[in-house]
Amino acid sequence: MVEDGIITETQAREVIMKAKKTEEEKKRDELQAMFSKVHTAPITQSSDGRWRTKITTPDGKKKAIAKTYLEDMERALNLNYFGVEGTKKVLETVTIRLLYPIWLEEKKQLQEASTIISIESKWRNDIEPCEQLVDTPIKELNVDIIKTWALRLLNGTDGKPGCKVGHFYNVKAIVNEILDKAIARDIVQYNVSRNTKIEGMKARKAKEKAANSEEDEDDNQEGIITLTDEELAKIEVAARDLMNDKQTERPLTYLMFLFEREVGLRIGELLELKHKDVMKDGLHVRRFYAYSEDSIDPETGEKVYKIKNWLKNYKISRVVPLTDEALAILDEVKRVKKELGIESDHLFSINNHPVDYSHANRCMKKMCRKAGLPDHRMYVFRKTWITAMVDHSDLTLAQIANLAGNTPAVIMKSYYGRRDGLPDPSTISAALRGGSVTKKSQEIA
Repeated sequence: MVEDGIITETQAREVIMKAKKTEEEKKRDELQAMFSKVHTAPITQSSDGRWRTKITTPDGKKKAIAKTYLEDMERALNLNYFGVEGTKKVLETVTIRLLYPIWLEEKKQLQEASTIISIESKWRNDIEPCEQLVDTPIKELNVDIIKTWALRLLNGTDGKPGCKVGHFYNVKAIVNEILDKAIARDIVQYNVSRNTKIEGMKARKAKEKAANSEEDEDDNQEGIITLTDEELAKIEVAARDLMNDKQTERPLTYLMFLFEREVGLRIGELLELKHKDVMKDGLHVRRFYAYSEDSIDPETGEKVYKIKNWLKNYKISRVVPLTDEALAILDEVKRVKKELGIESDHLFSINNHPVDYSHANRCMKKMCRKAGLPDHRMYVFRKTWITAMVDHSDLTLAQIANLAGNTPAVIMKSYYGRRDGLPDPSTISAALRGGSVTKKSQEIA
């Protein structure tokens, strides 16, 4: 950049020095956290570049020390407080509580604010209260400590109800990652949390699934209700009529329904789509809007929705190829948003806010009635999409399940293996327009 005249050599040196200073300050913060139980004085850097602090000597006196390098400062603190050289003693005292803020700071550089808020809530409510877990030196953590904490969290204690298995997995993932950091710092060689199996976990998960099956969209007791080609054509006409109606203030909702026809997402996934999720290889589905684990508002008694930065089957993301029709709808979305002056990051917005369930349900009902059809739930688009893939594509049932974001056992009756790579978007487009569904495919789906 200096050679090309973009910046001067002085500016380049300033950028490098700033980056170096930021990295050193990060190391300083870690050092401060590691010694926090015995050393409370701040470690600061003076104008001459040296690191300074005040230590309390074994005879109770205060003494100022200055070191050129943080490694020398660490050795001096070890020698003063533990009487040993190097880092051996302090590593033996490091706990999950001490590593948590260091791990969290790194997490903040990679995750969105909503994810960090969720992590902090889980730490505060589900991890920190267990002092045996967070305050036992990591070198001394064992299977019994992990199991005791896990079973209390799952079964409840002191009048506090136990949590669901899915929530427990998310909480345990935080502990796992903190202990992985301990491995990276050579505190331990083995992550006891990752390798601790909780007895009865599979049975508990199966029991919860059975209890929730009436509300599970993929196990709907009403059976597989899909739309025929003729009904889909009527819905598209109705959607566009409502979009062009001068009294319609929220046309993007109807475009959302037409887009859902092409991608077959869960409604919670559809509502949380953002422009950055549309990439060259397809649509990256990474989050969904659903009931929280503690889903009842104590004041109103109503269910509470929260954004979850993982998918229903606890995977980080999946990719759905975009048909030409889907890409055309996305272009239309950009045009409409520009005309309305909407600048929201969400694909489908209402006055800079994402579309919510209640509004989408009202629009769905209005659209069905205008099309002369019975009132359908929005989920009918997903059922139609999956059934079309089974009925008219040459994809295996397992591959369709993978695209739909389900385990094959949930929507398929057999497992034929999985093909590598993603299907061509034209395959999906052709399947969607291959004719009405059959009874056989409905039974399979």
